Amino acid sequence: MKTTLSILLYLLACTTLRAQEVLQLVENEPSSVAAVAELNWMTGYWEGEGLGGFCEEIWLPEKEGHMNGIFRFFSEGELIFTEYMALTNDAEGRLYLKLKHYGEDYSPWEEKDRWEEFKLIKIQGKTAYFDGLTISREDDQMTLQLIIEHEGNSSIETFNYSLNSL
Repeated sequence: MKTTLSILLYLLACTTLRAQEVLQLVENEPSSVAAVAELNWMTGYWEGEGLGGFCEEIWLPEKEGHMNGIFRFFSEGELIFTEYMALTNDAEGRLYLKLKHYGEDYSPWEEKDRWEEFKLIKIQGKTAYFDGLTISREDDQMTLQLIIEHEGNSSIETFNYSLNSL
């Protein structure tokens, strides 16, 4: 009985990990069509760990087809960078998460007309799969898994957040 329970718990853990996998699109594959309101479960003030430091992320609720958020990253008590984020649709209804980075002095990292874009692959319940980014919420916890590429290598960075009040 103990062995059976251990096997069941192991399989459940594997299923949970697989549910939060990070997917990637084939080059030039389009984003999926979805309403921004389908991601309203991201709304709130989130705090937690990621990138070896402390992270905060705030998402405003969907209004008129738009959701906006901000992100702050601190390491050893110092602000390292921030992000401005937008969930938006193109003219065909394809959903994108767009963001811009700003340094500790609030100077932009991207060119004026350039955004980092994550194309939506699919939404399953409270998990959104973007190209290279998975966002999943369970109760008052949200997990982001992001593929980060650096010097030709890629790794998955995990952000673990808890919902808090402002």
